[in-house]
Amino acid sequence: MDTRVLLKTGYRCNNNCVFCHAAPHRGIEARFEQLQAKILEARQLGARCVVLSGGEPTIRPDLMNLADAIQAAGMRIGLVTNGRMLAYSSLVRDLLERGLEYVYCSVCSASPELHDRLVRSRGAFEQTWKGLVQVIGKVPDLTVNLVLTRAVLGRVLDAVERIGYLSRRGPLRLKLSMVEPEGNALCDFEGLVPLIAEAATRIREAVDYASDRWPDLELLVDGLPLCALGELAHLDSGLREDSFFAMSEAFEQGWYPVDELHKSFGKPCPECSLRRRCRGVFRVYLDRRGDGELIPARETVSNSFIFIADSATEAICFDPCPIQAGEQPAQDPVRGLMVAMPGGIQRFTAGTRDFSDQTLARCKAQGQVYLAHSDQGDLVERLQSLELVPACADCSLRRMCSGIWTPREPCGFARAKAMLDLELGALRGLVLDVGCGAAPYLDSLLPAMQRGELSYIGVDPERGTASAPNARWLQTSFEDLCWDSKAFDCVMALRSLNHLPGLRAALEKMLDLLRPGGRLLLADDEVFGVVAEAGREGRASFEHWRSSTHEEIAVLANELGLKSTGGAAAGETSSPMWIASFESYERCA
Repeated sequence: MDTRVLLKTGYRCNNNCVFCHAAPHRGIEARFEQLQAKILEARQLGARCVVLSGGEPTIRPDLMNLADAIQAAGMRIGLVTNGRMLAYSSLVRDLLERGLEYVYCSVCSASPELHDRLVRSRGAFEQTWKGLVQVIGKVPDLTVNLVLTRAVLGRVLDAVERIGYLSRRGPLRLKLSMVEPEGNALCDFEGLVPLIAEAATRIREAVDYASDRWPDLELLVDGLPLCALGELAHLDSGLREDSFFAMSEAFEQGWYPVDELHKSFGKPCPECSLRRRCRGVFRVYLDRRGDGELIPARETVSNSFIFIADSATEAICFDPCPIQAGEQPAQDPVRGLMVAMPGGIQRFTAGTRDFSDQTLARCKAQGQVYLAHSDQGDLVERLQSLELVPACADCSLRRMCSGIWTPREPCGFARAKAMLDLELGALRGLVLDVGCGAAPYLDSLLPAMQRGELSYIGVDPERGTASAPNARWLQTSFEDLCWDSKAFDCVMALRSLNHLPGLRAALEKMLDLLRPGGRLLLADDEVFGVVAEAGREGRASFEHWRSSTHEEIAVLANELGLKSTGGAAAGETSSPMWIASFESYERCA
């Protein structure tokens, strides 16, 4: 369970790093009373540890007062720091006495000269290194963050070696972080920010070197898209992976869920199997250098995740709400869920790392969370929609609380099926069903087939067993399909598009098989969450190449010269299924 919050105290600093992303906020400092109020609110949100950051939090004269306030609220303290003040043993002693459990310390190079040049402060490296020596073995959770600038790329192995020797004194982690192109870094973007491909190459070298030389040294990576990391994608580590669920800037009122709003995605990303898991690329990087370095990964992935019960059913009365009153902690607004169950309210958490916070937040915003009735039968048929109770939607704590969800009747899948049946019932002519499987939608086509108004051809590697008039079955994959006969009046891929390895290539082939003015009918599922029974764990089988959204398909179809003629997004169908209908009228160059 994620139990840390990140509290920015202000933006003064005893360094002046050439890449400091907080530089535009220099001069802004929160008052102690403001920070104290946030500390108390963090306890109400369920935090167990408040991590102070900046700027540089250790130079605040009221640091110990903040530490006392955190301890008095029953929480532990952590620091995101440059480590220079930790060179003073008395400060470290005082912090340890107040429950210091987490230190995240950034360095710029293993070379004292280069480090001091990058932080623009003479003698800084000596103090930072002494600070690390002071806390290692005393702080349970210590991370050394190496900022990857162009200047340090060629010296990454030196840093691994020096920090590897330090790890002999106690456990620590080494994170290799791409420099964030914000603030001071924009003054010399080309000189400071390495190419994604260059950084990824050096990271692979560092991982190989560490595994041979320092096998007990844990390495992590931050700031690169997963496609660049390849087989090292499991090393990707952001705030969530460090157990943070909320943060607050010094100039903000209250707390906000951790996010990746400073990142975005490029044109190749919808093709990538890791799109729903990836945290993206720095927006400024894409603006300055484009998305040419992004090469979509291709591997099988899941399209659903599980909410696991993390408590017994609570007999809680929510009139008035005990969370608003501070009597009960809130539930994580992104990865948490509170569900009205027989006998009371039960809390659930999605601990999955197969999907990003952005993906999970989208699922909840669209109502794509469901209660499974049993373990038997097709998953989709067993799901019952959950919806947020109206009182929670208007709550002042809504931003930082999951709210209470309750089962909705009737099940929304009937609506999705009815919408798709309308689309299918209007089809005429020669129809190709891509990835037809057992042809579950054939019944909707039968009336037209029986009247001789529709001829059906189903394509699937597994031979179809259904029988129907004017129907043929081709046992082959769509990629291997060779068709030299009459062009199709309609090509459809119903909940099979995400099973095809290449998204753009598949759509281009479908378009090639259509007659001018022909129709392309697509339907598939977005990512959705399932509430598991208490004590039950698991996840859906990994059988999809991606989980495309309705919006992504619409953009790609437009690029390919298809005109939208209707459809519905997942939220509009009251189910994970989206439907998209297009007409072929021209090919884009």
